[in-house]
Amino acid sequence: MTRYRTLLLAAALLAVSPNVPGVRGTAEGQVHQCNFCHNVHGGAADRNLTRDSRTEDLCLTCHSDAGPGYLVGPDPVTDTVKSTLIQVAVHAGAKHTVGDTTSCWDCHDHEAEAVGATFTNLFMIPVIRTLPGGGQDSIVFTADTAQADFIGTNGVCYVCHTQPTTQANGLNGHNGPMVCTACHTHVSGFQGVGGGCTTCHAETKGIHRPVVPEFDRASHHIQLGGAAADIPDADCMVCHNQDGHPRAGTNHVVLINQDDGSLITYDRGVSATSVLTPFCLSCHDADGGAGGDTSPFSDNIIRPEINETAWNVSSHQGSSSAQCADCHEGHGSEKKKLLTPGDTVPDPTTKVQEEEGFCLDCHVAGVPAGSNLAAGWSTTTFWQNDFTQNGALLNDRHDIAHADQVQSGAKVECVNCHDPHTASRVGGALSKLRADPDPNDGRVPGSGWFGAAAGAGQGTNAMTEWCLDCHDNSFPATVTAPTLPLIDLRTSYLNVEQHGAQSAASPVGGAPGWGAMGTNFVVPCQACHQPHPQNSQQLTNPAAYNNLFQLRDMPLDSDLTTPLASTAGSPYEVTSLTTRKYTIGNGYNWCNTCHSGSMGDQQLTCFACHTHGDGRF
Repeated sequence: MTRYRTLLLAAALLAVSPNVPGVRGTAEGQVHQCNFCHNVHGGAADRNLTRDSRTEDLCLTCHSDAGPGYLVGPDPVTDTVKSTLIQVAVHAGAKHTVGDTTSCWDCHDHEAEAVGATFTNLFMIPVIRTLPGGGQDSIVFTADTAQADFIGTNGVCYVCHTQPTTQANGLNGHNGPMVCTACHTHVSGFQGVGGGCTTCHAETKGIHRPVVPEFDRASHHIQLGGAAADIPDADCMVCHNQDGHPRAGTNHVVLINQDDGSLITYDRGVSATSVLTPFCLSCHDADGGAGGDTSPFSDNIIRPEINETAWNVSSHQGSSSAQCADCHEGHGSEKKKLLTPGDTVPDPTTKVQEEEGFCLDCHVAGVPAGSNLAAGWSTTTFWQNDFTQNGALLNDRHDIAHADQVQSGAKVECVNCHDPHTASRVGGALSKLRADPDPNDGRVPGSGWFGAAAGAGQGTNAMTEWCLDCHDNSFPATVTAPTLPLIDLRTSYLNVEQHGAQSAASPVGGAPGWGAMGTNFVVPCQACHQPHPQNSQQLTNPAAYNNLFQLRDMPLDSDLTTPLASTAGSPYEVTSLTTRKYTIGNGYNWCNTCHSGSMGDQQLTCFACHTHGDGRF
């Protein structure tokens, strides 16, 4: 009888494939010989094992670094088993409760495998699985190359992970077509360790765009100096809440309000951009990020501060209801200061879509911006070739256009004069400008430094102070000076100009009075000049009209609003400084709007003799 049983056992062992290391886990290749694990004459308490009392302990005698190194094959499921880091007692991922464990035998069971008509599933996965809550379900795991093999209706993972979000998170969203074990491995106890934020967000995931490359653009948050892929997860979680992440199948981004910790949900493509503004301002306000941190990321860069009070009454926020995300990208942009659209590379010659090009996209006819500035800046720049000051050619506008910058060497941008976050919709002209265009010179426009320097009896004009803060030939760091220096208008205006402070003690009796501007009145810059090329004639007929030096069509009275009554030929065109004949373009009529008849019948161009800085202007 004993011999008969021995023959039956031998026949059974010959009927199965031998233990072949390195063979992929097909139905045949994954079958062990019985006596490799079982003692048919009686063994340990659990299933007559040849050694160890717990199934998973027996498994690890092979499937660990201490074992003989038996690997089923080069598959992501089984390659990672051979490791001392295996968490066999905690198959649980991050969402499992403490003590909610799964052993090897719960998923790999060669006995249950035989319940089907043939050995069809890979890796000793049974065709029938007893569920944790009771009952049974079938498993189809004949391939492991597609996500549906794991979380399809009969997928090996979905048998237990039956929540609808589990299937949605994989098949329709966050992880796109990836198989579960690409991130959830044996080594980690099936916790998601496929990589940090940058590993997953480096490429398109379902409906989610690749975010990591945006941090390699010309301007971007988190400036560590290395590759964007090296950004620590902690930096991402400064802004992004991770509860319930990933939210696959949606465009939802859950952000953290830095002031109170509340959550802000933004649905890209659905939510209005106004949803993001409170989030942005919660970090860029006076108290910075959470806990007052003004450099919340690991790059230790202090974030730019936005005056929230000023923003709430700003022209952008009020007249056009602009929001942060309307002008700035969240992660990075190919343009300066995270300007939108972030994926558009500006033309290196024209700078279109960057700097002034960005501003003029809105400040043009037919858009919400309240002022059409693009028309003036789009006219041809008029360079004066027959007159220079200090050798520098002079033109009809600030050097904002790229072509003008190339010719003069100077470079000034819209933001050098205007702060888009504080330009007010409720104040006067000065409220549209930066409070101090040159903050390093010790002078603050509006504090009276011009009037104080001019002496007693001279009225302070804050706008003139503002202009002379840069036109003193010392420029702030954000402005590039011209190749050939301009004259120091501030010194000239205070010391030798008849239109300026010198008019109070002028040896010739002081400046004449006109309109509301009486004798000894300091003539403000903007009575004659305007900051943008916006002359009416220039806009309607730019080929024929183009005043030099940003001179107005007509000078303004002391209210800086009312044009002065002209004597002839207005609106004026001043295109020549040396033409000594009666012409609307030589400056005679323009000057004689105020200095009526001072030249008698000679009618020569005033600018041939009178210019800034020569003591006779």
